[in-house]
Amino acid sequence: MTDFVIENNENRVLQDIANAVMRAVDQAIFTVATDGISTRAVNAASAVTVTANAEPASFGTYSTEGVEFGIDVNDLESALDDINRTASIRVEGDTDAGELTIIDRSSGDQTTLDMIDPDGMRDRPDVRSGRADDSGGVADLDYDNAKVTVPDNQFRRIVRAAGVFLSTSTESSDNMVLGVAP
Repeated sequence: MTDFVIENNENRVLQDIANAVMRAVDQAIFTVATDGISTRAVNAASAVTVTANAEPASFGTYSTEGVEFGIDVNDLESALDDINRTASIRVEGDTDAGELTIIDRSSGDQTTLDMIDPDGMRDRPDVRSGRADDSGGVADLDYDNAKVTVPDNQFRRIVRAAGVFLSTSTESSDNMVLGVAP
C-alpha cells in the first residue's frame, strides 16, 4: 500500500532538502503529513540539529494520509543526484514494504531505497526543551540569531570540529536550522 505520492516537474525541491540535511547527518526521520514534509535530525556528536521543511504547495502533486519513516540521507541524496535537477519526478512511499521509490518521469528510471524503522533510530531532538536530554536532543540556548553562508566542504569540517569539541567539553550545544534558498 502506498502511503504517499509526491510528484513535481522539477527534482530541485527534494534534492535541496536532501543536500542540506546530509551535510550534518547520515540518517533522518522524515514526516510526510498533510501540512508538508519535515525532518529534524541530530548528528552523532549531538553538536548540530538539522531541520528542513517543505510545504505541499512546493510540489505539483502531494498526497498523503500522514506517515513517518527513517532514511539514509546519503542514499537519498545519491538517488536524487542521479536525476537531473530539472527532471520531472515521482516519489512513492510504502511503509508496510519499507520502501521509498523515486521515479525519473523523464527517463522512466527508478530507484528503490530501504526505509529505516524510526523506532530503531536515535530520537529526534527536542529543541524547545531548553536542555539536552536522554532523547538525543540538543539544548535550545538563547543566542542572537545569525546567518552564515559557507561552502559545503567547509560546513562538513565545522560539524566535525564541533563534534570533537563537544566530546571533550562539558559545554552544552545549540541547534542549527538549515534552509534551502531557491
